[in-house]
Order: sequence, then C-alpha cells, then structure tokens
Amino acid sequence: MQKKYAVLALSLTAALSACGGGTPPKPAPEVPGVEMVTLTGAVAEGRAQEAADGAAVTVKGGGTAQTDADGRFTVTAPKGLTEVTISKAGHASTRVVGLNTAETTELEEILRPVFDATATTKAPEISLTVLRGDPANPDAWKPVAPGETVNTFGSDVTFGVTVKVDRPEMNTFKTGIASIEVAGGTSGYLNAGMVRELYGDPRSQTTSLTFTAAELAAFQGKVNLHVVAYDLNGNRVHLIQPLNVTSEKNMAAVVAPTKVMPRAVTYGDNLTFGPQSLTPAQQARLSAQVQSLGLQALGLGDSLTPQAAPRDASLWVDVRFEYPAEAKPRAFELWRSFDGTTYSKVFSAAPSAVAAGTGRYLMRDTSPQLTAGRQTHYKVLAVSDAGSAESASASVTPLGRYTVQLNSPAQAQTGVSLTPTFTWTGTGQSDRTLTSVIVTDRVQAESYTTTWRSKTVPNGQSAVYNFDGSALTPTLQPNHAYEWQVASVTMNGDGSAVAIAADYFNVFGLFASPSQSVRSAPVSEFVTGGTQ
Repeated sequence: MQKKYAVLALSLTAALSACGGGTPPKPAPEVPGVEMVTLTGAVAEGRAQEAADGAAVTVKGGGTAQTDADGRFTVTAPKGLTEVTISKAGHASTRVVGLNTAETTELEEILRPVFDATATTKAPEISLTVLRGDPANPDAWKPVAPGETVNTFGSDVTFGVTVKVDRPEMNTFKTGIASIEVAGGTSGYLNAGMVRELYGDPRSQTTSLTFTAAELAAFQGKVNLHVVAYDLNGNRVHLIQPLNVTSEKNMAAVVAPTKVMPRAVTYGDNLTFGPQSLTPAQQARLSAQVQSLGLQALGLGDSLTPQAAPRDASLWVDVRFEYPAEAKPRAFELWRSFDGTTYSKVFSAAPSAVAAGTGRYLMRDTSPQLTAGRQTHYKVLAVSDAGSAESASASVTPLGRYTVQLNSPAQAQTGVSLTPTFTWTGTGQSDRTLTSVIVTDRVQAESYTTTWRSKTVPNGQSAVYNFDGSALTPTLQPNHAYEWQVASVTMNGDGSAVAIAADYFNVFGLFASPSQSVRSAPVSEFVTGGTQ
C-alpha cells in the first residue's frame, strides 16, 4: 500500500467501514438517548509519510481503537459534536476539537514524531474569541464555543486564538495555521488560497488573525474555519469552527473553465520543497533547546514550520486551467473523481487566490487519497450567484517514487581525473528521464562556487565533465576538493506526471522554492589528483 499523507481521514460511510483496519474497536458504553456512529480512518506521520501503525485513537464519549499496519482504524463515536485524540509512543499527540460527526465525513490530520521524548506529549487546548467592536475593549472579544456558528455579517472578521499548553514552565505555543474550508498543514499553502500563519509569544498564549470581507467573498453560507496550533514539542490541536459567511452577491455570468491540465508531482528529494523538514542534526539541536529553554522562543525561523515534513516522498497534483471571461466568478471549485463518474469537491478558492497569470489559474490537490498508479479525474467549476459552469474533465495518473544513487566519483574518492565521468543509477524511472550534473567547489568556508551545471542528459546515466562546454573551467583543478550531485526527474509520455529524485538547485523549476538551510539531495565529495 502506498505511504499515506499526513492524515487522519475519518469517514462515516459503510464502504470505508468495510475497509476497516486496526485492532477491533472497544465499543463505547451505551448512553441513553445518544446515537452512536462508526468512524473509520487512517493515521500517518505527515503528508507523504508512512502510516502511523499502533497509534491509539480515542473518541470523547465514544470508543477506542488502534491503527493497523496501514494506519487504518475503526471506532465508534457519538453523533454530533465530539473530540478525537491520537497518540503513539515516540510521537507528539494530536487532538481534534469541534468534530461534528453529523456533518463531517472526512478530516485530514497529522501525527508528528516527537522532538523530545522526555518532554510533554499532551496536546494543547485551544479556544477562540470573535471581535465585536473595539479591539482595545476586552468586552468586545466574545467567547466562541466549539461547534458554535460564527456569523461574519459581510465584513472583516477577527478572531483571538488562545492556546494553553501542558508544562508551561518548559513549553509554549510555538506556531500554527488558520485557513478557510481546507485544513492547513499541507504541502504548500496553495490548496486553500487563504491561510494565516500564527506565531506564539512566550509572554502570551493568545494571538489574533483577521480575514477580510474581500477574502471571504469567495464563500457564501456555511464554511469551516480550521485553526491548527503546535507547541514546542510538536504536539498539536486542530479546532474546526463553523462560519456563516454573508458576502455581497456576485451575479457574474459564468462560463466553463477551459484547458484543464492536471500534473502530478511525486517528490523524492524531501527537503527541497521549501523548509518543511528537520534534519537529524536539527532535531537534536531542537531537543536540547526544548530541555533548557524555559519560556524563550526557539528562534529557528523558517526551519520550523507547522507543516509535517515528507520523509520518503511527497505527492500532489497541480491542476492548471484557463478562464476566458473577463468578469470573474465568486469562486473556482476543484472537483475530483477516481472512477470518472462520481466527483467530490476538493476545495474552492477566490480567483485572485489561485491566479497564475492573465486568464490562467492553478489549484493544488494534496489529498491523502492521491496514490501513485491510481488514475485521478478532475473538473473545475466556476461559481457565482448567477449559477455555475463546469469544465470538461481531465485525468492524470501519479508516478511512484523515483530515486537516484551516485556511483562515481564515489564518496571521499581521491585521485579523481580532472575530467571525470560522472555516473549514477536510478530506480522508479518512467518513460523519460532528464538529469543534470552539478559540480560545486565548497572549499570556501562561507559560500560555494558552482563549477559546472551541465545541460540535461536525456535517458542517460553518465556524463563526462564539461561535455557541453558550459563549465567554469575546461578541467577541474588538480589536488582540489569538490562536491557533485544531480538534478534528476522522470516523467510519463505526455509529461502530465513527473517524479523528482533530486533538484536542490531548482534546475527544473517544478517546486515552490528551495530551502537555503538544509540539503537532502544525494551529494558525494571527491578530491582530484595531480596534473593529468
């Protein structure tokens, strides 16, 4: 089974229940007058990470279960508002607050490995207030109960977020994400198109966020606000808060979006899709800081984000399309199907939030249901108060993980030729591969020089230094230390699905932004011989 995204996928459907999984659930004690339902789902360590087997799933007022080897479970729960807690040895815990089993059939969550096994693994508590008046007046901040619908009244809406952590003398609210309709914490923020990053203050456990009326104009009626918060040890809480959005009517005449082109990306170079992960050395440093920090913030900046880090691969689909009309609809909706017949809504977003140029747009699907080798169909709907219009469908089949092994020059090899032949092997190739060799001079302590970035080698596994005449010098320097790596991608016949083994230098430009603080692409160091 393919490794799952960072999810807790909860479903009330009998079909998923039949898939089941985990140890047989312990039934909840019967409570007179309380209707019980069956929740099924899966738990994984992060988006694109392996399943979290053996995790305990506990439902407030319901039963308990343990995830199986695929991270799946089946558990009983009361129908209506409830909470879910997920825990596992060696992991920070996750708490889901405001889950309404009468309305919600699927929920995506993250169960992260713990930063410090000796620190607390109890998930934080979270609560909201909504601003109704002068923000300087404490009475203007009205408490919001979990499950309570908040009306936006067609204007800006501001929330106060209070996070209470366990062991506050050694712990604090660190960071978080708030988003409309789609829970944050995905591989990239593009999915929801409207995200607020939250940062804790060691002197206060409360922060605030605002969504403007212009941003909320993408929605009309009921929609969920998702607020996810993390403490220093990676424990997390996810609050689901319903909103009733009142927006000005958008009566734009809609037309069908055109040229829908999904492209699946499977990323094996797991630390270069933005600074979403921590190396073992960074984790050790973080653990040491957690143990001695008191109430000080870590100050790691972008090297620690509220996104789970893919370990072995990350998988998403970018759906590009065009909209020919000048008058923009209220929103675009992305719909997905695995059988080409039954479609389900992925998310909606304001046109401005997913604009990729004049008349061109892009919506990213990071669903846990995406699987390598499984054909996926997409449609895009343009929606306004005047009606809706849907595009023709288009499909894509994601590739599996593609990896590259550097062969020669080997790691720490000495006496290497001044015009070496670089060789590598790959696994998981599709119809075509493109590989570029990068040689860097890292003798300088503060920086590096790119000695050679070759033109791409199609479907090859070797390249002679400077075969294309683009190197900084015709030959390497004698008795000198260098590093080399490759940027390598494989793709299917029409280029609709790609798998990236490594691309630290963003040669192919297929991802958001490279991390400047970590490197994960395969790299080998070598030393040249004398004059040859």
